[in-house]
Amino acid sequence: MSITIINYQPWLQAVLNIARHYRIEPSEERIRLQLDWNQHHDIDDMLKIVSRQMGLNVRKNKFDRSLLNPWRLPLLVEFDSGDVGVIERIDTQGNVSIQLSGDEGLSQSFTIEQLEVGIKHLYVLRPESSVPDARVDEYIKPFEKNWFWSIVLNDWKRYIDVMFASLIANILALATIVFSMNVYDRVIPSQSIPTLWVLAGGVLIAAIFEFVLSVSRIYLSDIIGKRADLKISDRVFGHSLR
Repeated sequence: MSITIINYQPWLQAVLNIARHYRIEPSEERIRLQLDWNQHHDIDDMLKIVSRQMGLNVRKNKFDRSLLNPWRLPLLVEFDSGDVGVIERIDTQGNVSIQLSGDEGLSQSFTIEQLEVGIKHLYVLRPESSVPDARVDEYIKPFEKNWFWSIVLNDWKRYIDVMFASLIANILALATIVFSMNVYDRVIPSQSIPTLWVLAGGVLIAAIFEFVLSVSRIYLSDIIGKRADLKISDRVFGHSLR
């Protein structure tokens, strides 16, 4: 029984180019040694071995125009002639740039019509590792000793705003006392009605400012409290459910 020996060099070079596109730097020598022990496998099995060693997943497809999308590149292609290449770019006119194995990084331009006639198989290779989930990282990170105060004091600047608003509101609240003192000391003895109107207008303006500051203080306190409550509840229940 004869054993078919596959020349894996062009395939290995093409897969290495795709791996470098995803910033994966595998050990080329280790992969070559692995392939030397598996030369009797067919191309699909050989690609699975190579892609697994590089941390890639591989899917085999028939050529389809819909796959030639810039968001899907790079793609590995096998021609009817036996050549292997990597589709790197495609422009709006339908010209496809392919780097053939053995061309030392040089690219050639083909039309989609030429590829439909000449391509035998198309392979999609993607990294196995997915994007880390920030929600999981939040729960599995190490315990922080001062986690409570780090959450509460995260909005310390807003606390200063609340205290400043409270100070000004309390000062404006003294306007009624000042109004009463001036009425008894100046308005009643001199029977000065214009002075009474001026004092009343000043008290009214002070009351309006006090009301606005009080509402703003309550609004800020409510937002800060809700934000801290959500973070603390999330942290406490997250740790209790581990």
